[in-house]
Amino acid sequence: MLDKRIPTTWSTECEKDNLAIEIKSSLDATKFKDKKLLKPALYRELANNLIFIAKNSLNESLERVDLVRVHLEGPTLSINAVATGRDLARFATMKRPDFIAEHLKATVHVKETAK
Repeated sequence: MLDKRIPTTWSTECEKDNLAIEIKSSLDATKFKDKKLLKPALYRELANNLIFIAKNSLNESLERVDLVRVHLEGPTLSINAVATGRDLARFATMKRPDFIAEHLKATVHVKETAK
């Protein structure tokens, strides 16, 4: 179901009981006058993409996925994020930004790689 709704800059792959998603960022580094603002914008894009995944996947299927690995390729920074399918599925029903932020901090593990 998710494959039908993802943008063309995304690619998905099943790795046994895990889901791997590769995303090319839509952010343009030249539009940021202050380069310090690019990193928070990439993390915001990652959070929005995780919520998009949760809302556009079958909740029952996503809960059965062991791990969801998301690789976000930004202009100056790559971010790898890992979460369990059960934790990611909870984003589909969350509405309040403070709950979403707390759940992100508690359940999504990230690693940055500079280019």
